[in-house]
Amino acid sequence: MRADRQAIDRLIDAEIALRRRKMLDETSDVLDAYLDSGLCDVEIGDQVRTLIGADYDTTAASFAWMLLRAAGTTDVWAGLRAGADDVLSPIDQQRAPDTDATLTNLVFTGRVAREAIRLHPPGLVGARCRCRCCLGDHLNRRGALIVWSPYLAGRDPASWVEPWLFNPDRFAELTSEQKALSDQAWVPFGRGPHSCLGLPSRRWN
Repeated sequence: MRADRQAIDRLIDAEIALRRRKMLDETSDVLDAYLDSGLCDVEIGDQVRTLIGADYDTTAASFAWMLLRAAGTTDVWAGLRAGADDVLSPIDQQRAPDTDATLTNLVFTGRVAREAIRLHPPGLVGARCRCRCCLGDHLNRRGALIVWSPYLAGRDPASWVEPWLFNPDRFAELTSEQKALSDQAWVPFGRGPHSCLGLPSRRWN
């Protein structure tokens, strides 16, 4: 692992140095944006490694599970296509450019993504080091490492009806009580002030 990490570091450092020598007039990708931000090379390298590990890999895995689950369920695949046709078509001169709001209109797609990530979160476990506090009947010591699993939480029969079933419609028209319960049990991005920056709550609430 150390050798792999060193090899990745060399690739990233070499690319940063290359971009420094051939700075583009206009930003064309994320790395160019970092170079133009005033960050030092060490900070840029850290940001790139974070993007690879926490963005690229997790997004690719989630998208793969979403496609696999949807492709195996005829109604879901048809619903994704109908939503795309309705929101993204026709592509002509009368259609406004796509924005973040466009994704909000893909309601069924959001439910499919949320359900796929419930069953197949990119990270199987998470960990937090906290101050002294109570967890149920247990009083943990200050600095104790608390390990939790979004994988198990997403399949908990106490929180989900037929938890093993891939059913995007379980997120449709939830009562306030059902939404509160699903929000507590759906934790692939964590919760609270330390939740993942990738949490798409603005689109999926």
